[in-house]
Amino acid sequence: MKNHPIALATSLLFALLAALLLLRRDGDVTRAQTPSDATAQTTSADSPIPGVPPTPAPPEERNAGEAPTARREAAPAERVPGTEPEEEVPEGLVVELRWSDGSPVPGAWVSLAKDGRRLETAYSDWKGRVHYGPLEEEGVWLYVANGSVRLASLPLGKRSGLVRVTLEEGSTVSGWVRIQGNAPDRSLNLHLVADPDGPAAPLMPALDDPMGGTVEADVADLWATTDEEGAFRFAGLPAHFRGSIQLPYGDEFVTGGSSLPVEAPTTDLILDIEARPVLRGRVVDGEGNPVPGAFVFADISTKEGGVGSAETADEEGRFTVALPESGLEQARLSISGLGTNTDVVVREFDPVRGADAGDIVLEREELDSADFLVTDSDGTPLPDAIVGVLSQTKTASSQGICSFEFPRTQGLQATVWAPDHVVRVLPVPPAADRPDGPIE
Repeated sequence: MKNHPIALATSLLFALLAALLLLRRDGDVTRAQTPSDATAQTTSADSPIPGVPPTPAPPEERNAGEAPTARREAAPAERVPGTEPEEEVPEGLVVELRWSDGSPVPGAWVSLAKDGRRLETAYSDWKGRVHYGPLEEEGVWLYVANGSVRLASLPLGKRSGLVRVTLEEGSTVSGWVRIQGNAPDRSLNLHLVADPDGPAAPLMPALDDPMGGTVEADVADLWATTDEEGAFRFAGLPAHFRGSIQLPYGDEFVTGGSSLPVEAPTTDLILDIEARPVLRGRVVDGEGNPVPGAFVFADISTKEGGVGSAETADEEGRFTVALPESGLEQARLSISGLGTNTDVVVREFDPVRGADAGDIVLEREELDSADFLVTDSDGTPLPDAIVGVLSQTKTASSQGICSFEFPRTQGLQATVWAPDHVVRVLPVPPAADRPDGPIE
């Protein structure tokens, strides 16, 4: 049979198109495997964009009980200046702390001071942030520390908004805690104390305490808390640092004792700790949402006496409290947060696992606010005055003003102290009974 000219031309056209598609597909596969392209996706990881944390690499698989290996973080995508979306920041001053690799710095001691006088102090949350009200004074300095070791000190360039601070890691001591070969089922606090004869770490300067005393450190010490995998890290240490990791609250190493000598830099350090019972629970609000940062104090009674332990709920509202191994009678938990507090008593314990207090509900309480104006008898403001309401203590601004938020409770009192003046205790009337303006 003869081939029709049109049919033959059509067949040749389809064959040519198929060949071109195949060549293009092969070219794409070759391009995806080109080393130069793979390199282009990981370059600049050592120089991330300031203020933008790197994107973490996907987690790698490992056997149960095996310590995770260090991961290199991928570089952030390059951004065109002026196109970044503006981040919503709460009112007031927000300090955000990050290490030089972009990871947050939780649990750091952040202090605002002026002329050697501490104004306010708070601990950074799990995002590395601290929230303050708007500053009323100029010339305020920011100090960041872990324990007694100073990580940063710098003047604040603004009195409100977001302030990002990048901390140099220096030498580090890091690793994982294991209990019977597994990650601990509770967070553990680790205390690193420097060897007095080793390289000196920068210490916090002596600042006047809000209650009139002066806090001055003479020995370098730091704290670290394990994460959900049992990982910990001490950073900001000098080169060739020497010291010892100490286990507080009665924990012990399987080798005996509660102290282990270490040097910096050290990575992949495995700390094997003896198992002990714990009391665990979760703090939630009235709608079942977690209450991160809730303060938990446990008053534990045993046949031999009593012991106290303080913990802070994590970002999921969970907390764990280490318990004595024998003689337990009861544990009274006092939980505070959201402007309110509650007590829970636990009396039944498993000798190995401890106890689970379940969800503890804190009903969010509406807060009251008030300004206090502290003056001399002739009306002159006293900027060095100190005002205390409940557990809050603040130093008056240059205009002699302190601002507070507190629960709407009857019978509140404010304690006012100033140098060369008599201490005064003033009633704080309810908001409905107070005149407009600050309380004098």
